[in-house]
Amino acid sequence: MAANRLVPVNLRLPENLIKESDKLAELEGSTRTELVRTALRSYIERRRKLQSAFDMVETRGVAAGINSLEDVETALNEVRVGRHGS
Repeated sequence: MAANRLVPVNLRLPENLIKESDKLAELEGSTRTELVRTALRSYIERRRKLQSAFDMVETRGVAAGINSLEDVETALNEVRVGRHGS
């Protein structure tokens, strides 16, 4: 499937969400479809960045010997003590 090919999608959304999105689309001089398209792109990009950050933290955490929530808490406490002790 080509990246720019538009494919129709049927969604069931609460009526109040449709009304609010239509108001916003009108305010922005856009359409409901473009508003949903923009929101979905934004969500996907935020998730991609968040996943990238999680991956980086996990990699660095494992390298530092942090393998559990307890390890995270211990490391955070060490940082806190270091800040207050300075």
